[in-house]
Amino acid sequence: MIDILRTERPRACGVRALAFGALTLLLAVAPAAGQQPDRAAETQPDRIPGWSFTPSLAFGATYDSNVALSTPRADLGFTEGDTFFNIVPGGQLGFIGKYTDFSANYRGFIRRYLDFDALNSYDQHASLSVKRLVSRRLTISARDTFTDTPTTDDTEVNGVPFLRAGSRSNILSVGSVYRIAKHTSLSSLYDQNWIEFDRSDIFLTGGWIHEVRNELSHRVSERVALGGEYSFRYATLDRGDRAFNFQDGGGVVHLSFGPHTSVTAAGGFSLLHDRNFDVSRTGPYVRLNLTQEAERATVGASFERQ
Repeated sequence: MIDILRTERPRACGVRALAFGALTLLLAVAPAAGQQPDRAAETQPDRIPGWSFTPSLAFGATYDSNVALSTPRADLGFTEGDTFFNIVPGGQLGFIGKYTDFSANYRGFIRRYLDFDALNSYDQHASLSVKRLVSRRLTISARDTFTDTPTTDDTEVNGVPFLRAGSRSNILSVGSVYRIAKHTSLSSLYDQNWIEFDRSDIFLTGGWIHEVRNELSHRVSERVALGGEYSFRYATLDRGDRAFNFQDGGGVVHLSFGPHTSVTAAGGFSLLHDRNFDVSRTGPYVRLNLTQEAERATVGASFERQ
């Protein structure tokens, strides 16, 4: 969701039918819960085999003392605020099998303001994911995430026309892990990012980003794995008027400090090529990741510079 100041009135934006269809799918398949478990999943106490459906609903109220995120008005000496209510319906449909995991999620964010009702909105998020153990050496996975944030009506806040510019975005990821040898594996990932904004007359423009990433890793001990990585990204922005290529190549070190703590460090060189002006630039990159797994949560920190 992006807040901007404009004087022109946006087009009306209705509720998207896609998310309603996703919710209908969740409710329709819900009676399938309770299938017979398989033996492979029985060995993991935190995973319940078969189909499951989990509905959710959250409600809350928030007071925002500065709705427009602006400085105080000179004639009032303070900013205008308002109370809005949040209603978050959602649901998750899941399946855990011997070789396949499947999950479908939906969550909506309904905002209703008391005074500035022109800022009422209904954001929607839906995702699908599947993971399949094809063989003892090969595992494939896919995930798709869709987000819809509609444009709000034009209203005057603190004496300035105010609106939210809506957007739609989708992220598709398809990956695989292939174990070449006992201690050597190849990981591959394809990412597709797309975003589009509702208003074509503002400075916000959408586009596509395609990325292919590969990593070859070899475990030299129980706690250390060494490898190399290469990625290629192609970005086309401003409705195809701007195009860029990104290439990254370097080394990777995976460290394990216990059964629940891991660290990944990577570094190398990046190449950026502006296809419109035929200009290239190179420079180093570095990436650090720390992950800690607990009984009911996984936390971590990451840093990346390129």
